[in-house]
Amino acid sequence: MGRGYQGDRRVFLVADILEVPRERESLMTGALVRPRSRVVAGVCAGLARRFDMSPNTVRLLFVLSCILPGPQFLIYIALWITLPSE
Repeated sequence: MGRGYQGDRRVFLVADILEVPRERESLMTGALVRPRSRVVAGVCAGLARRFDMSPNTVRLLFVLSCILPGPQFLIYIALWITLPSE
């Protein structure tokens, strides 16, 4: 019986090691907010935080997407208005 308990205890400790950290857990809940550290409006930084990417990568993708025709600026402005601040 004691040996089985030790085996369960090891599984418990491994589960603790593999647990998602609290700061990452909040990112996975779907909260999309504009952070306080912003370059322009914080839309790209908020999207980067939500999808666990670098803010500079999202900014670069946004600038590159502006080469293509489409409503990128309108979407950016709409997100700027609708996303809450941190």
